[in-house]
Amino acid sequence: MLQLFRKTAGFLLLLCGLLPGAELHAQTPDGMVVGNVLDSSTRKALAGAQLVLRLYADTSRQLQAVADGNGYFQITGIPYGLYRLQVTAVGFRTRRIDSIFIRQQRADFNLGDLLLSNQAVELTEVVVYACLLYTSPSPRDRQKS
Repeated sequence: MLQLFRKTAGFLLLLCGLLPGAELHAQTPDGMVVGNVLDSSTRKALAGAQLVLRLYADTSRQLQAVADGNGYFQITGIPYGLYRLQVTAVGFRTRRIDSIFIRQQRADFNLGDLLLSNQAVELTEVVVYACLLYTSPSPRDRQKS
């Protein structure tokens, strides 16, 4: 009985020693993409530009970010894989960057300055309707006349 207990205790200690290492390998590795979004003609920051990072294998999986007041953005917690980045801002052409490959050898990407060019937006016709309501004069207005 004592021998069985020793074998079981030894096995449990060995198992407990291996499990923390297994947990480290089970964690999802992740990467990061950073950069700045700027107007191509003025080189000024495009605050509020929207960035969407989509996984090629499953486009429903995406991460999003918004450029801050200095045009800076940071997307973190990116699982390994091949991605496409789409950058949009009102009044500017959409920019796409293909083949961002987050992997163990290169998990962090600094895209530097992403320049967006102006885009004229043509609106459709706008129709405005106005209606004038006739109201009868109040008794006070009738007395003045």
